[in-house]
Amino acid sequence: GKLMKQLFEDKKLWIRRVFLMCYDICAVFAASMLALLARFDFNFDDIPSHFLENAWKSLGASAITTILIFWIFRLYSSLWSYAGAMEMMYLVSACVTETVVNMVLILLSHPETGYPVPRSYFAFYGIFLFGMIFACRYSYRALRSVRNMIRDAEYTRNVLIVGAGEAGNALIKEIKNSRYLKKRVI
Repeated sequence: GKLMKQLFEDKKLWIRRVFLMCYDICAVFAASMLALLARFDFNFDDIPSHFLENAWKSLGASAITTILIFWIFRLYSSLWSYAGAMEMMYLVSACVTETVVNMVLILLSHPETGYPVPRSYFAFYGIFLFGMIFACRYSYRALRSVRNMIRDAEYTRNVLIVGAGEAGNALIKEIKNSRYLKKRVI
């Protein structure tokens, strides 16, 4: 009984990790293309072909480095249903690191040209990558919170917590995130 339950939970965790990795690869591709589009006022015809070619050639290496960097920064080991400040710190650090690594890879892979992509590409890339990764990771938590509020609205009882320390804060978070407690902190 317990062994089967543990195996099922491990399988669900690996499925979630694989989904997140696939999403992250798609986010790298989308952030790269959106960065070029943003630089040229979202007019695809204005993008010089050599910028598109150079960005396209770097996508494979960027996808691989993204997975490795995100793994190092623990973006695949956290339960995103309980994401908090620590996960946000990992997310920001991973996206900044990936943007810098992407910049170095692109610049080193084309030493013959001054700038293989526009200089603003790197800033746009980092912003779009962070936005897409943030939306994916935190949307699960937001959707779960909304679902719990709707589901529990008719059975909820008010509760008052006296105290403003860490214990009170932890208790409030537990009440808000629990699917078993039918309480509303007033």
